[in-house]
Amino acid sequence: RPALSEVNRFYQRTLANDPDEALDQAEKMLADRSLVDYYDSVVLPGLKLAAADEARGTISRQRATEMTRSILAVISDLEEHVDAKQTGTSNLERIQGTATGLVACVAGRGAFDDVVSAMLAQLLAQRGVAPRRIPHTSVSREMIAQLDLSAVTVITVSYLELGGAPAHLRYLIRRLRHRAPHATLIAGLWSQGEAVLNEPQAQKAFGGDRYVASLREALDASLAALSDPSASQDLAARISSAETAISPNT
Repeated sequence: RPALSEVNRFYQRTLANDPDEALDQAEKMLADRSLVDYYDSVVLPGLKLAAADEARGTISRQRATEMTRSILAVISDLEEHVDAKQTGTSNLERIQGTATGLVACVAGRGAFDDVVSAMLAQLLAQRGVAPRRIPHTSVSREMIAQLDLSAVTVITVSYLELGGAPAHLRYLIRRLRHRAPHATLIAGLWSQGEAVLNEPQAQKAFGGDRYVASLREALDASLAALSDPSASQDLAARISSAETAISPNT
């Protein structure tokens, strides 16, 4: 388990709008760990702290926007990073050449959810998968009718905090399901305590196909769906007529 100081250092550097120091910290850590492990062990916990502070009002929306810009700059600078060794590489990653298709990385409504989508999109691209980042505004009730998801095989949705209002996620999944009934829908709930991660009844109520709590799990789930050519057909067969008939404005 990572030392808390690593997470705190990352958080303080981004809070201070210091992407150069954050990048320097990242490059040192990447000497002995993979990029996905760095994101899961340092950046994701740091984002959870930021999301909690933003929800409490400790961080203003403007400061959250500045922090997001700073973190995205660090992620961009890590675009060409190549892991020094294949430590912790999953079996699915080793057969990534069989994974073809487009993955839509949809951001939740939180201030930092787009950062998680950016990390996942980058990790997918490094594995030869075509990602498409989609901001939350594009999947709103007003805008989703204009969103073309016909070429998408997998949709991932990122939520750092449900904020005690899981209806937001449930209706977002419903709109996406209506818009892309052929796609496998993976919900990333990056807070380990979310009940939906472990309760089948809650998962059924939300309507997703997979629920994950780390970027490595999201990668594996996406690659698994892309590697199975029958996944889309099986998924379409599982969708009830009532669900597919739901209006995107519901």
